[in-house]
Amino acid sequence: MDKFLKDSGIFCISSWDRVGGQSVHFNGICYLENCIIFGQEGFEKYLAENINVESLVEGRFTAVYPLSSDFKDWCICNDETGQGLIFFYNYNENWAVSNSFLYLVEFLNKKNVKLSFNISSVMGFSALHTTTQQPISHSTLVSEVRLLPLNEIIHIKDLKLNFVKRAVKPKYSYEEGLVLFRDSWVNRLNALSNCFSGGIHCDLTGGYDSRTIFGLVLSSDIDLKSLNVRSQIGKVEDFNVATRISDSYKFSLNSGHFSKKKVSNEKLFELWRYGNLGIYFPVYFNACSYSQSTDNIVMHGAGGEALRDKYYN
Repeated sequence: MDKFLKDSGIFCISSWDRVGGQSVHFNGICYLENCIIFGQEGFEKYLAENINVESLVEGRFTAVYPLSSDFKDWCICNDETGQGLIFFYNYNENWAVSNSFLYLVEFLNKKNVKLSFNISSVMGFSALHTTTQQPISHSTLVSEVRLLPLNEIIHIKDLKLNFVKRAVKPKYSYEEGLVLFRDSWVNRLNALSNCFSGGIHCDLTGGYDSRTIFGLVLSSDIDLKSLNVRSQIGKVEDFNVATRISDSYKFSLNSGHFSKKKVSNEKLFELWRYGNLGIYFPVYFNACSYSQSTDNIVMHGAGGEALRDKYYN
């Protein structure tokens, strides 16, 4: 695999690999009860210090790690919400797994695996609606490649894929869930604020999503004066709401910037292809490399904020 793609968090392992020749992979961030794992380096350190790896559930990540000391048995998993997508091919004795749809298809093509278009999935993208801009089932554009369900992880044992159900999480009432969520994230934000040398950056708009996140920041021990709160001046209504909040809590807006690792337009196009092509309809390029660092942490409303024009009234 190209080093740039590997450093950007893409993995692919298969039955064509040498036994025990797989390497540990981690891309993203994972929250455990007493630990926050960030990036490949952090995950390798966690594995070195923990003999029995507990279930990886919360966060946004894809992970590949050994289940046995002889490196014959492996686990492949992602976060419970499926933000880190995992694709697989599994037919007879041959199988392959990757977190990049395009890379997996290209890999299978090089192995002379017969592939076919899934016409129904292809036609789904022709419906002009936000729900069709991404996968709406476990099928993909290629019939032989499937998306790993949210409630499953993969164990590789005896050179075969085994699909294992996730442990069922305890159920809470709505009120209990809100309190648990608030307390967990306040503790996490306190921990993260001590880890990121470049500081914490938080978007603030007129939407509920970013204001909810900002409310968590207010509940934490983070000094607002050390926080870079960003709001777009060009979004007049949003900026007016953000200004009123900043005036009330005595902090400045747009007071800093965060570092980005710049890469060429060609590399950005490559990242888009292997990260989005075939699974996400909108076309936009990253502003920087996917390569993870511990310089900055940025919080924002993400999807909910982007869809405000759909539900505003």
